[in-house]
Amino acid sequence: MQAEPIALFTEAWKQMTDTLPSPRNADGDGISTRFADAPNLFFNLWFQNRPAAAEADFRSILRAGKAAAASWHQPSGGIVRADWAPANWEAILGEEGLAVAIPMLGMEAAAIAPPPRAPAELEIRLVADDPAAMDAAMLNAHAYAMPEEQFACCGGMHFWPAGSMAFVGYVGGKPVATAAARPVGGTIYIAMVATEPAEQGQGYAATVMRHAMAEARKAMGELPLTLHATEGGQATYAKMGFAPGPATPLVVPVG
Repeated sequence: MQAEPIALFTEAWKQMTDTLPSPRNADGDGISTRFADAPNLFFNLWFQNRPAAAEADFRSILRAGKAAAASWHQPSGGIVRADWAPANWEAILGEEGLAVAIPMLGMEAAAIAPPPRAPAELEIRLVADDPAAMDAAMLNAHAYAMPEEQFACCGGMHFWPAGSMAFVGYVGGKPVATAAARPVGGTIYIAMVATEPAEQGQGYAATVMRHAMAEARKAMGELPLTLHATEGGQATYAKMGFAPGPATPLVVPVG
């Protein structure tokens, strides 16, 4: 992976939190914070921002992240980079009162691989107004099995400033899948990919994501494509031409 995944994460999350109430973004030695006054853990994260191969150094970064989260009034988590940490990093997490909540890794593609099957039949619309932005937000809430009010903060055009673009796929007027693209770190960063749970397995998200990537390249140029993938999405992204990079798991306090 040519792009550094933590730098992508922190830049992408700054773009997003800057659109939300009371953003608190800071970069220090060891951690970066990307917090917003929104009741969604995904928009309140600290990030390990440099290597820490020594156990004591890694522990100090985890403790700095925990302290930053404790000083904020919204639920918060953190992102670590596994190959920047000691080999026993997961055991150290546990000793520091943290655990992996969502395994993730960075992925990158130089080109979009041809689809293995015909695109799903659906109407794809550019998010251009608040109702469509809310459709994209609610699809993410449903996909992550989170309360809708936690994603309402990104359900408006304020969340999609000039330069970014999001798309929603509809079947019979019902929103079923979404994907978005932002210019981040000299790449086209793909995010907010989600499918309505009852509609999974029909290729809707892949079709919308391929459309988003193609439209983004028309607007932003033939830049590398990057994203952070959960375990559930990695196989789909690999079929599109994305190669895996370093692990960047989301960690949260135990209990």
